Amino acid sequence: MKPLASAARPVLAAGFSRRVKRADLFCGSRGASWAEIERVHPGQPKEQLLAWLRFIAEFKLGTTERGCAFANAAVELPDPNHPARRVIEECKRQHRELIIELCRKAGLLDPELLADELFLLSEGARVSMQSLGPRGPAERLAEMFQTLVAAHTPTGCGRPPDPSALGHEELL
Repeated sequence: MKPLASAARPVLAAGFSRRVKRADLFCGSRGASWAEIERVHPGQPKEQLLAWLRFIAEFKLGTTERGCAFANAAVELPDPNHPARRVIEECKRQHRELIIELCRKAGLLDPELLADELFLLSEGARVSMQSLGPRGPAERLAEMFQTLVAAHTPTGCGRPPDPSALGHEELL
């Protein structure tokens, strides 16, 4: 048994190395999506945020969506010290920070809370699509995003507007 176990170690190590590289590549491609959004909406943080939300809502409702590659990998790699796990956590952290920054620059109320709400809703929609399909709660993802952004949008008197007063056309 020992020779087989010793021979398997390099194969396993190579597999983990490929996972780390794939995670790095995926994180980089995610950055390309953000770059495209910035190119289309330069200097418009709220429009950038809404474009990202549109992208996520459309992506989540796609029939080929198989969940978040990072979340799927994280489930398979429970060791917090695994190199791929650290890449996954760093990419998710950067993504969350970018959402906070957009919310802040857009002048939305309580930008950290809004960013966390949007982030968690987006992550949860991926799970919902897998367990309940496109006609489950994820079907209303764009509407939920719109309601959250509206609730954090200041009005003239400093209070957020009634989300039902805004149509969902702004998001979609």
